[in-house]
Amino acid sequence: MTAPVDLDRMRTRWPGGDAAFADLVTRYSEPHRSYHDLAHIERVLDTIDELGGGQAVSFAGWFHDVIYDPRGSDNEAASADYAAATLQRMGEPGELIEEVSRLIRLTATHQLDQADDRSGAVLLDADLAILGASPARYRRYCEAVRVEYGWLADDEWRTGRTAVLQGFLARPRLFSTDVMKDRLEDKARSNIAAELVELNQR
Repeated sequence: MTAPVDLDRMRTRWPGGDAAFADLVTRYSEPHRSYHDLAHIERVLDTIDELGGGQAVSFAGWFHDVIYDPRGSDNEAASADYAAATLQRMGEPGELIEEVSRLIRLTATHQLDQADDRSGAVLLDADLAILGASPARYRRYCEAVRVEYGWLADDEWRTGRTAVLQGFLARPRLFSTDVMKDRLEDKARSNIAAELVELNQR
């Protein structure tokens, strides 16, 4: 449901070996993924690069959805563990590995533990950037996520999705970096509000 990804370009962005890259591609190409796929990772990495995230944030961008089971409740923790194991095999320093793991775990709630966490802010804003996309692109995102949760009945989906969206709207701000807030905050709130209206009309 997403545009093809230039694997050659993605390979040049991956600082590790071919085996680790191949496994990432395999995992992000799993058939149950309609949105949380390699195209999503590419967009996240692009935004991280634009915001100046640095090495740990970039690694976290690569790994944050590597374990993804829509029926599961520990995807972020499992992805953090996978990242730690892979980076350890790559010989990366322990301090970096701990930071990557910490950042990935933040995506479970998409909320910072500390307001001055610049690295966390960049990762979370990159992951949530889709919320401020054009209405047409946002609709495609909604449709793709619904496909991933196709095992849920419509009523269950509506209840769960509504709770998530209302939680976002209740936040003082969706984006932690000023750049992303200025660029996408109003668009994101408009998109979310429109989706809520549509959900509750069904």
